[in-house]
Amino acid sequence: MADLRDVVGAILRDVTEARGQADLAVRDLVSSYAKDPILRAFTIPRTEIRDLKIDLKVAVRSVDDSPDDRARKEQRVRDVVRSSIASLPFPIDPRTEQVIIKTGLQSASAESVEKELTSSAKSEATRASEETKMDVYRDLIVVEERKDQDVRLVAFTTDIQLTPKKFTTIRDARSHADTVSKLRAGQTLTPQQQKQAEARMKEERAQIQTRLSSEFVQPIKQISEALAAKLAAIAAQPSEKRMVIDVVAEDLKDIPQHMISTVTISLDVNNILPQEEA
Repeated sequence: MADLRDVVGAILRDVTEARGQADLAVRDLVSSYAKDPILRAFTIPRTEIRDLKIDLKVAVRSVDDSPDDRARKEQRVRDVVRSSIASLPFPIDPRTEQVIIKTGLQSASAESVEKELTSSAKSEATRASEETKMDVYRDLIVVEERKDQDVRLVAFTTDIQLTPKKFTTIRDARSHADTVSKLRAGQTLTPQQQKQAEARMKEERAQIQTRLSSEFVQPIKQISEALAAKLAAIAAQPSEKRMVIDVVAEDLKDIPQHMISTVTISLDVNNILPQEEA
């Protein structure tokens, strides 16, 4: 494989060298003819290289942005992705971030971004529900979703009716439980009540997971659409392209003819005569 720019550059260097050698030879002949009275009667032969035309068989291997443009594009995509996902109501793992960045360097649709974010949202909802602190206190369950912010009581028996209420601390929640509990202080749960408590906590975790997943849907959709539009704008910006080609006959022999192109180079070679040495 070769870079077309390198191939053309090599051709131009060879042409320049050949023209220079030809002009140098003519200069030497001029000097010889000037010293010989017989030769002066003849026209000085001259080898010229002008109006050069080269047909170059090529097969394109790849077309990509130039290294500098690609680096700038990657940085813009990375910045846009990170600033967008930072506004989500849940954290994004590094793997998902890298997948979105990689996709954004090609052609990221709102659907593809939304798919990745939804997958992370489900994982986050599952993690949050599993890590929610739940403790059995008397015949109630103290649920702490967010420390010192979102604490509530959940009943696991039918004989306790609770009015929905949130507390800021576990201590406040337990104090309220003392006023509504059907158990006396120090009384333990029966095996049946323990099973009921475990089943209710499992149900509560499932409800938390479902609720969080639902809460994440709208932010994900909005951010996915906005991010896809920003990535499309970056992709639409013009950039310098770099073409990698095959030009060596050995490399071209196994390539189908319909994939081989001809690049014609026309050169007008002038003013290459080297300066005379002092």
